[in-house]
Amino acid sequence: MLRPPLETHTRTQINLRLKNLGWNLNEKDPKCTVTQEQAKTDKLNDLFQGKKPDYVLYDTDGKNPIGIIEAKRPGEDLNKAMRQAIDLYGKPLDVPLAFLLMTPL
Repeated sequence: MLRPPLETHTRTQINLRLKNLGWNLNEKDPKCTVTQEQAKTDKLNDLFQGKKPDYVLYDTDGKNPIGIIEAKRPGEDLNKAMRQAIDLYGKPLDVPLAFLLMTPL
């Protein structure tokens, strides 16, 4: 029997979908619209108090955060994961959107 996919698999799927939708994941580009495990500035990262969001989404010019994506592997508690996305990352950044994504088994 195959083992269930890890969170890494979920992140790979998220990356593909974001790229296909036109999001810029190149963190070396000033107009990058997605960062992984960090925000773009130390000031924003300090708001996370040592925690690391899976994804921070930015507006089209890559300057202002607009959302959070929390990636989880199958079987994790969805309510707990959504609270994490909102409380640890969304509220500190004051963003209107928080998403929870999990790949199916």
